[in-house]
Amino acid sequence: MSRYAPLAEPLIATPPHPKLRACIIIPTRNEESILPRTLDALRLQQSFNHQPLDPNTYEVILLLNNCTDASEAVAQHYQQQHPTFHLHTATRTLAPEEAHVGTARRLLMDTAHHRLQTSPHSYSAILSTDADTVVAPDWTARNLAAIEAGADVVGGVINLFPEDLEALKQQDPGTYQAYKNDRQLQHLVAQLESILDPDPADPWPRHLEHFGASLACTPSIYALAGGLPPVKPLEDVAFIDALRKVGARIRHCPQTHIFTSARLDGRAEVGLSGQLRIWQNQSRNKEPHTVDSAQWLEHRFRSLAALRRLNQSQHLPPLTLYPQPWQDRITNLHADRLPTPRFLELLDCNALIEDLFTQTNHPHHSEIEETITALTQTITTLTHKSPGTPSEPLHLSVLP
Repeated sequence: MSRYAPLAEPLIATPPHPKLRACIIIPTRNEESILPRTLDALRLQQSFNHQPLDPNTYEVILLLNNCTDASEAVAQHYQQQHPTFHLHTATRTLAPEEAHVGTARRLLMDTAHHRLQTSPHSYSAILSTDADTVVAPDWTARNLAAIEAGADVVGGVINLFPEDLEALKQQDPGTYQAYKNDRQLQHLVAQLESILDPDPADPWPRHLEHFGASLACTPSIYALAGGLPPVKPLEDVAFIDALRKVGARIRHCPQTHIFTSARLDGRAEVGLSGQLRIWQNQSRNKEPHTVDSAQWLEHRFRSLAALRRLNQSQHLPPLTLYPQPWQDRITNLHADRLPTPRFLELLDCNALIEDLFTQTNHPHHSEIEETITALTQTITTLTHKSPGTPSEPLHLSVLP
């Protein structure tokens, strides 16, 4: 586990308001055109009953790093127009090797962590989004409600702007269909996982997204995980990995929504814009859209559930379904009585699950339409089981 080292000098010196509960951070580079729309959505946040949120309970911090457009001037003008809106800006020119979203988001989240340390509220949160993103009117309230309900981390649903989605449908139907297929697939995968490897902290309905455009966490779990890794790219994925290793309760809240553009020239090297480009190229070149097969997904979730049960059992049952080297590793690690995340990490559960799957005759990948059809059938079968019917302990035992 990483040891968290707080910032010596937070980005913002202004003391936080005593009522502060949510610190919203936004890494910003060259977003002058959309920034006012992004800030409007945050300034006009509402409660569940559509009443304006108390502006003293949340604040927004922008880090304008390495901007070459008028983003800084836009942000400063916005501050002047809306003096009761708690908007803070910091401007930095990062060194070339650090001038990426991982560094910017880490600096911001460290600052938010520092500012929330003095919060008198039992439930406070660091909320992350992006400068090309528009959050839903109740986004802040939804995140805080999930934290108050027991989550350490909250991932939100990332949607395309309706107008962008319609334009994509009209101008690039192949990419549009790939996007729609992917949304359907992710929904089915989340449902299958909830059935076969349920997480009490993340019950169905849920989703699979936990990215920087909509990610919230408590200050305490942020520090416990060692902070956000300032890596390039996929700093949010690395953060989730660190959070899982310390047993964070991660809620994929289906009511928490943000909207973003369908542009293909995103700031990050990977992400939604990069995925849209991949789908566009596949469509134009008439290449198949392949994904994990339904058999592999079912095998993975059943196997993970079985390994969790093994680690949590007082006495190991026979391990005859596992190859001998894996039996020895499971036995030795079980004797250490490790927390399950640590047990799975040291076991190298992904390699074990892959090893077991190679013993079957089932495909690892298939075209997305085939996987969607197969998952739909599998979920229908599983959800029509008699109540209380246990699932098989390991998918290897039910695959011929």
